[in-house]
Amino acid sequence: MSTDPTVADGSSGMIQYVCVSRPHYRAGRSVPDGRGSLTIIQGRWAYCAAARPAEKHEWQEIQPVPVQGIRHARSWTAPA
Repeated sequence: MSTDPTVADGSSGMIQYVCVSRPHYRAGRSVPDGRGSLTIIQGRWAYCAAARPAEKHEWQEIQPVPVQGIRHARSWTAPA
């Protein structure tokens, strides 16, 4: 595991998957932007606005965005 905090918290990487589970999307609207949970999916950063890492997710690939660019009220669409 890296001791570099920019790697550990995802702030130096680009989010390439978001959780689009309807319950997680709803719950995530009450969580401050960027305070959801991060994980790795197929070697890429993935973000869930609901901050519920132990629950089942529905991952959707997105155009890469920095974690600072995450907005929980946004409706995500798949890249072309």
